[in-house]
Amino acid sequence: YEMLTGAPPYLADSVAHVLQQHMEAEPPTIQERGGACSADLESVIRRCLAKKPEDRYPSAQALIAELAQAS
Repeated sequence: YEMLTGAPPYLADSVAHVLQQHMEAEPPTIQERGGACSADLESVIRRCLAKKPEDRYPSAQALIAELAQAS
């Protein structure tokens, strides 16, 4: 996310607010932050940032496979 946008997904004036955003808020899309990527890559990144562990990739191999398909 940060490599494509130049910023972390959550920006705030305090560490506590950043932590709150991590727990409660969806990150802005890459396009909303001024970055550019394909819809497929955006989908992979959003899955990596999912709040629930079961919504993330189950392994690095699964992530690598999705990245290969997205590129």
